[in-house]
Amino acid sequence: MADEKKDKKDKKETKSSGSSFETMAEIILVIIVLASLAGSVVDWFGGSSIGRLFSGSFFLEKQAISGLFVGVPVSKGVSLLASGRLFDTPGGTVIGTKEVGSKGTIIAGPEYANGERYWLVGFSDGTRGWVAESSLQNENGGAFRPGRSPVGSMVTTFGDPEGEGTTVLGSDGRVIGSHEKGEKGTVTRGPEVRDGKRFWFVDFENGADGWVAEEELQNETGGKFDNGNLLPGHRVVSKNETAIYGTPGGADSKSQRKDVEGTIVRGPVYFNGERYWYVDFDSGPDGWVTEKDILLKNDVTIFTRITSFLKFIGTAIALVFLTGAVYAFIRLRDLNTAERPKYSVDKPKEIPKEDQVDPRWERIINHLNSENPNDWRLAILEADIILDGMLQSMGYHGDTIGERLKSVEESDFTAINLAWEAHKVRNLIAHQGSDYLITQREAKRVISLYRQVFEEFHLHTKGSE
Repeated sequence: MADEKKDKKDKKETKSSGSSFETMAEIILVIIVLASLAGSVVDWFGGSSIGRLFSGSFFLEKQAISGLFVGVPVSKGVSLLASGRLFDTPGGTVIGTKEVGSKGTIIAGPEYANGERYWLVGFSDGTRGWVAESSLQNENGGAFRPGRSPVGSMVTTFGDPEGEGTTVLGSDGRVIGSHEKGEKGTVTRGPEVRDGKRFWFVDFENGADGWVAEEELQNETGGKFDNGNLLPGHRVVSKNETAIYGTPGGADSKSQRKDVEGTIVRGPVYFNGERYWYVDFDSGPDGWVTEKDILLKNDVTIFTRITSFLKFIGTAIALVFLTGAVYAFIRLRDLNTAERPKYSVDKPKEIPKEDQVDPRWERIINHLNSENPNDWRLAILEADIILDGMLQSMGYHGDTIGERLKSVEESDFTAINLAWEAHKVRNLIAHQGSDYLITQREAKRVISLYRQVFEEFHLHTKGSE
């Protein structure tokens, strides 16, 4: 008798383990498919809209900046997560406060000061000021996404390519100091482009602070410096005859000819519904230009583009086939589960007729009257097995008892709530095993719930307790 119980318990545990393994395999395969697809899109298209592949701009030498993610959320709507202070400069003098939920738009940033990143925000009532990043959320109340700017990150000096010390420049471009290799500091703002190089302002732990060439920086562990793939330093071309402003959206402007190339020096800055970039043109006037008036020059060849396109198509096809394989696997498992009861040697036993007490119920009562708490738990598990067999014989479908119970109409099964209550206790036992503490009195109460369910459908349980 004890061996029979052990065999049933082992079979049940093996079936449960198999089902768990199949479910875990499905989840892992789906995650692999999604991660592969997401990684492919990000790597090959640089985070920009995949729509440009189908519009043709993927193969063009020039493309519009509008619609691309430029690395920072300038022009994006935000709201205050908590009552926030407005500063005249990052971490500077407080010029006002705003209530929780106040909405605005990111105008510029980020900049780092006093252990916090700050963004210049223009609010709907016309006020503006620098706000700590920790006080911001997106305009819908979700998490604020600051992009990939390295502002606020720790760096170390790498030295210039000739092995000399790292040169530090002032705002006027003159040398104000230098640092040996390995000097630590924090990026506080940038980037800006000077003489064809991209510079970041670094607050060093020791010595002079100032602008340092990107090529002379590495991350704090000595690895490659992550510049966030921001646009300053990229080449652009004027789209039409273009207005050049001294300040973003300023009143005074000059005119730049069509198709003149230049380099983005800094930006973006948001003003009156437009994003502006400061462009150093190869000829003619330099200054702030609206984003819609310039095109980004792609710096790869048509061969590279075609190769990337073919790689993307090949990967997409492979992922489609992999997704189909995952789907087929899941459907075959479901079909196998649905068809198994028709051919199983463990079909539910017929319910005894007349006044004979079901022998399975007698075993349950014997477990219940034991002095061993493990037998009390076993009594509940075996009662739940009887419930499962009864539901299947009545034509209720589902992979689990819980799914079969959900398909029951209360008008057809008046004891459905009792069945649910008892089944929930069974789940606790199945999940926690011997760690689930139960008294004999509680076990008898749960078995009484099962008994009331069985008696509704004429399973003979009386006279056995």
